[in-house]
Amino acid sequence: MLSPKRIFFYCLPIAAPDQVGYHHLMLAIAEGLKPLGVQLYSNINYWKASPDSDEYLIIHDPDVTPDDCDVVMIDEHWLITGPGELPPQLFKPHRNYITVYLDNSESTKCIRKQSWSQEFSQFDLILRTHCSTQFEYPQNFRPWTFSLPQRVLDEVSDIPPYDERNHHLLVNFRDTQWMHSVRKSVYHSLHPYIESKLAPVYKAVNDFNAPPTSEYHYFQWLQTGRRHYPDYYNNLKTSAFCSCFGGFFVPSHIKHPGTRWAEIQKRLFTELGWSSKSILQWDSWRFWESLAAGAVSLHVDFEKYGFSLPVMPKNWVHYIGLDLDHIQDDIDRMIDEPGILADISRQGREWALTHYTSKAVALRFLDVLENYQSQSVVQEAVPV
Repeated sequence: MLSPKRIFFYCLPIAAPDQVGYHHLMLAIAEGLKPLGVQLYSNINYWKASPDSDEYLIIHDPDVTPDDCDVVMIDEHWLITGPGELPPQLFKPHRNYITVYLDNSESTKCIRKQSWSQEFSQFDLILRTHCSTQFEYPQNFRPWTFSLPQRVLDEVSDIPPYDERNHHLLVNFRDTQWMHSVRKSVYHSLHPYIESKLAPVYKAVNDFNAPPTSEYHYFQWLQTGRRHYPDYYNNLKTSAFCSCFGGFFVPSHIKHPGTRWAEIQKRLFTELGWSSKSILQWDSWRFWESLAAGAVSLHVDFEKYGFSLPVMPKNWVHYIGLDLDHIQDDIDRMIDEPGILADISRQGREWALTHYTSKAVALRFLDVLENYQSQSVVQEAVPV
């Protein structure tokens, strides 16, 4: 199998807005594979482009089972909001399909019980968001990201010139009860300094229980488990900057992010306001959406903090990655070099649309499969 002809996805139905296993990573891959002629099957019909459409991106055909496909794919939602266990016989001997797990799990408990478990070592490939060079991963892991599905690209297809945007920093975080320690840090250090020196801070948070009113946007709000708000995308398109920070500080000596000790340290660092160069759970929906919308995306310096992506962005070219030990220096540079901001807005958007659309993600997925198959052939050819 050089390129898969059929892929089987395990998907969850929509039960209620707060009970949706939104398969974001699957969706990005599937949208890119469909135009390439790959046939997409599932245990249910999944993902409609519009409320009045009868067509699904991934279809259920009772005559097509995982055994009829080249790749079988599942994600953490199947375990967290779905049946809670892997499908029986997924790893049966002499199977002809490649097993792929899409791991976007945020809880260290989920990481420990799933991705790093003995059972999950049977997956041929685990595509993991939040990867970092600071940590050690099992051999079947590959770095992955949230990326940009077509739904988001449609919302940010038309953007104003940078000099016509509102000169403020958009802040749109909803997790105030258990705030990421990285966000907590910038709330206290970065945002006040930006407001006093550079631009106003504009806080615009969407209420989970206030869905969009139009039929299309309500439909997407429902399909995405309350993650689709047209006014949010409008704010991104009209804001000069967006705060995209995410993640939890842990001690730099921790090498396994799924241990009980990592969980304890994560909570301790959050409660005490400590920081480090090791960050768990750093990938941010807003980072990708902000890039695509042309806002200057503010996060920490990916290189300094060891973030690992399939294709890395360049600091001060595609985004502004802050050194949290020298925040004032970075903000002063933004003040001293205002002309660079429009360039970062344009270059960041171009970079995201080149490397992290569904088409780019699908082609990268095919490359990962091909590399895996090549390695397997080499290992099989090595004499014992």
